[in-house]
Amino acid sequence: MWTPATTADAAYTSMLVFVTTSRVISPQYFIWLLGLAATCLVFSTTSQRVPALAMLPLTVITTLDYPVSFGQILNGEPAAVMVVVVRNLGLLWVTVHSARCLWRSTRAVPGLADGTVPARPEYTGSRHRAR
Repeated sequence: MWTPATTADAAYTSMLVFVTTSRVISPQYFIWLLGLAATCLVFSTTSQRVPALAMLPLTVITTLDYPVSFGQILNGEPAAVMVVVVRNLGLLWVTVHSARCLWRSTRAVPGLADGTVPARPEYTGSRHRAR
């Protein structure tokens, strides 16, 4: 069902897909994602509460990746490489979870014969007519 939060949720999900599929995952991308996540959390009807909150630890992990341990990553040190692997797997999980939450929040309401979403009362024209 479409809510006022749906636009923010869709923007957050699309940015997650962009960042996750990017060849280069820059730390600045996580700042963009944090901003969009915060925008989603402004709405009480957001479907992105868990994916948005999951961006906080992923941003901290990304900070460990660059600039803190970038030289160790270039040298192939196992602990530093593991940080990148954990971050990338976390980002993949958040992206998939975000897409599933968005899809579930916007699908048609079960039980309607034609599969459509019912109109909200304020848009039916029967309750609020212009005077």
